[in-house]
Amino acid sequence: MSHRKDIPCSRGNKRRSSYDLTDNPGKNTKSPKMTDTGTTTILDAINNLKQDLNTKIDAKIDGLKCEIKQEINNLSAQFRYLQDRITKTETHQNNIVRRLDSQEAELEKIQIDIGRTNLILHGLPIAINETNHVLISKVENIFSETFGLHNELLVSDAFRLGKSTVEYPNKPIKICFQTLEGRNMVWTNRDKLQKLYSDMTLKDDVPKATRIRRAVNWKLQQSQLQLSTAYASKTSHNNVTSMTPKN
Repeated sequence: MSHRKDIPCSRGNKRRSSYDLTDNPGKNTKSPKMTDTGTTTILDAINNLKQDLNTKIDAKIDGLKCEIKQEINNLSAQFRYLQDRITKTETHQNNIVRRLDSQEAELEKIQIDIGRTNLILHGLPIAINETNHVLISKVENIFSETFGLHNELLVSDAFRLGKSTVEYPNKPIKICFQTLEGRNMVWTNRDKLQKLYSDMTLKDDVPKATRIRRAVNWKLQQSQLQLSTAYASKTSHNNVTSMTPKN
């Protein structure tokens, strides 16, 4: 005689017996074991995907490298073109500067040659209704009193440089001599004029560029002289100090 024991069932009111579980254990829920062939197939698929992805990435990188290289070549070509243009422009500009410097030097030389027989007189008060003839007569009288010359010193022309203003009524006078000898005689003895007429001074008639260059050179010479004097004084002081006996 078989003994059956009823086991509660989760569905409805039906009950299952231990005999039923033994005879019909139900559906197997465990995953089937994977064979070696299936594993190899999946790994091969993964490797193929990786190789395909790597191939696409390499192709993309190579394409980007080519594009970047082409862009760099284009930029280099543009840079070389601009550099060549700049070099040509600088060369042309330097040529123009050299031409201008040469022309300025030539013009300055011409101005110096023109002004060789001229002098500039400063400090002569302007007269009422002053004319060119009156101005020439005043200059000749001043030179006659200063140097004791009459017919030997002849002034061909004299005129004010610029229009007189309230701030500067007594504009300088450019004096043109007939001969270079007469001009040189007055210029050599200009100290006599300053002693007799303390308010008047004579200047050489040179271009503005020449005056500026001379002023700069004079300042440089003064600076070099001061440095040389200071160095000599310091050297002398050091020599005296070294020769002084110590107690």
